[in-house]
Amino acid sequence: SELVTNLLVANHYKELDYTHPVTEPKGFYRMPVSLSLREKEALLRKAFMDGVVVVVDEINSAPMMERLLNDLLMGRTPEGTPPKKPGFMIIATQNPPTMAGRRSMSTALQRRMMQLTLAPYTEQEMQQILLTKDLDPDVAKKLVQTYGKQRDFAQKNQLDPVPAFRNLLQVADSIKSARKA
Repeated sequence: SELVTNLLVANHYKELDYTHPVTEPKGFYRMPVSLSLREKEALLRKAFMDGVVVVVDEINSAPMMERLLNDLLMGRTPEGTPPKKPGFMIIATQNPPTMAGRRSMSTALQRRMMQLTLAPYTEQEMQQILLTKDLDPDVAKKLVQTYGKQRDFAQKNQLDPVPAFRNLLQVADSIKSARKA
């Protein structure tokens, strides 16, 4: 999700609040897992009509409106209404359906979406990313090693949630903040 959001921002998209009128020519909404079904439907319908990109976090970990998504991705609302403005797109992130609390998308929805599987960062890539946060190289290396051990332990023992790279970034940010204080 962070990668997608950063790519959109780098391409001059602005994050918008779906409860307000669209004021930007290139905007996107985030749709967190925590929204109620009613809020998700309102967000998707508004984004569709306004031609806004929607970043759906963990699309396969919460109930979704399958029919609504299929209709919108086919260019019409369930009532048959076309969008007022072009540009609607869904960019969704998900973890494998084998992870706890996840499910597979329907075949119909899978056919309307392109899928891209990203390889996990290597230890060297993670260290390089941590160095951009002004961490000492030795600290970055130790954090990555600890993260790897904790992730492997959680997977081996079927613990949930398994540490994610964003957790490592949060630790790096907290170290950076503590240094400033």
